[in-house]
Formats: sequence, structure tokens, C-alpha cells
Amino acid sequence: MKKRIITGLAALTSMVSSAAAQDIYRTAANVPMVQLNNGILMPQFGLGTFFQPSDSVCEQSCLTALKAGYRHIDTAHAYNDEAGVGRAVKESGIPREEIWITSKLWPTEYGEGKTLKAIDEMLGRLQLDYIDLLYVHQPVGDFVGAWKDMEKAVAMGYIFFDTAEVYGTPDHPHHNEELLGKANLYPERFRSISQYSVGVRSCFELFV
Repeated sequence: MKKRIITGLAALTSMVSSAAAQDIYRTAANVPMVQLNNGILMPQFGLGTFFQPSDSVCEQSCLTALKAGYRHIDTAHAYNDEAGVGRAVKESGIPREEIWITSKLWPTEYGEGKTLKAIDEMLGRLQLDYIDLLYVHQPVGDFVGAWKDMEKAVAMGYIFFDTAEVYGTPDHPHHNEELLGKANLYPERFRSISQYSVGVRSCFELFV
């Protein structure tokens, strides 16, 4: 898939094609935003797509959320629904720069030289030119090598922001220290709120 190189915040010129789409845009006016440490504004609330029963169900869920005013969708390679997310973005009629897309790399995609290819394949599944936020999903394997490729992807305009999703306990702070010791881009801190709990994630002093 041919991708456009983005050199800053997207300045796209997509036009609203219908009055219905214009009504959709107005519903997003009150979505709170948070400013990240690189100055980019991110919608503070979003729809997570984990555990959707099918790609088509994910597409409809995302489309319904976008029509209701959501402007942030959180997916992942492991969720197997990125194609549905991409279709919903296109079908919504909402300009791409108004929708924040978060995704995550799986540990089998980690490694310098390997992760960049995985990002290209992710863009293909999403059928998008760029991803707003990309996570290292788990700090296992060569996550430092993955981070290096993610930094390259930021420079190439394929992603606006990259970060690490920190799993672990206070007994294993070395994951953070190892990454921060070699990173050129400093990871942002993110917190998620879910309606379910599958374990405890600890916040480390470096990220708080």
C-alpha cells in the first residue's frame, strides 16, 4: 500500500460529504483532550476493541462509537480486528485527522529491522497512512529493538507517537530502566480504565 509521508500534525483537506456527517462532527465538540509531552492533543476517552466476536462486529461497534462522538479507537494486532477499525474510519466520513487511532505491536514483532516491517503490515491491515499512537504491548523479548524501529517510524511519519505499555511489579523496574537508558524518544505515560480486571499493573516512579 502506498503511504503518504506525514511530516507533522496532519493537515489534510478531507471535506464533509453530507449534512449527516456534519452532524456527527458536532457531537465530538465536548470530547476532552490531553496534551502529550510532544505537544500533540489526544482525545482523553476512547473505545477499546478487545474481544470483539468478529471483524464485522468491530467495524459496526467503531462506527456507532464514532457517530456518537468518540474520536479515539484503541486496537492491537493481537485483537485481530484492525481491518474492521480501518473500515469504520473510512465509512464514518469523518476526516482522518479528527480520529485518533491507537494500536499495539505483539512481542513476535519486536526487533530492530523486524518491527518496521510489522508497522508497515499494520498500516496495510488498517488501510491507513499513519497511526497516531503505537504501543510496545509487553516488555518481553527484544522490546528495546522494537522501540528503536518505532522511533524510525515516527521520523518517517508512519506514527505520531510511540510508547511502552508497562506490565510488571515493583520487583522488576529494570524493564523501564532498560528502555529509558537507550531511548531517544521518551515514552509518554498512559492509564486505561476498563470494566474488567485481569490483573494488577503497577505504576513506576519513572512514569508517574
